[in-house]
Amino acid sequence: MHADKFVSGEPADVAVALPERPKVRPGNFIQYTASRLKNLRFTHRKTLNKPDAAAVQKTMFFALMLAVVIVPHVASATDLMATQTGDATDTFGLNSTVLRWIYMGEIVMSLVGFIKTRNPLIFVGLVIMLVISRALYGMIGA
Repeated sequence: MHADKFVSGEPADVAVALPERPKVRPGNFIQYTASRLKNLRFTHRKTLNKPDAAAVQKTMFFALMLAVVIVPHVASATDLMATQTGDATDTFGLNSTVLRWIYMGEIVMSLVGFIKTRNPLIFVGLVIMLVISRALYGMIGA
């Protein structure tokens, strides 16, 4: 053993009972790379081998969504309710009966709230309700 070498991390003047082994590389690049990478195993992935119901469900949902994106003609179908678009717009559209009743109910509730509290900020809720309902009900008819 040479006195000027470190064999096991100890200083050079400490005797070590390990024989010196020559550094021999395997025959080709693939064997050399495989011998270096065999110690790099993913130990944190061992828990994925156990079947977990939630993980299986999420994986199946992801696979289904991926299939829909990859093969969109599978997810498309004929619209069976296309003939009812006019009725839905008349019932829930911008100039619909439902929207008028919602406006009247909001006005009555705002007046009752103002009479009870004498706070004019109650009417801000009416304005917010009008703006939001016009935006959302406008999307229904589009």
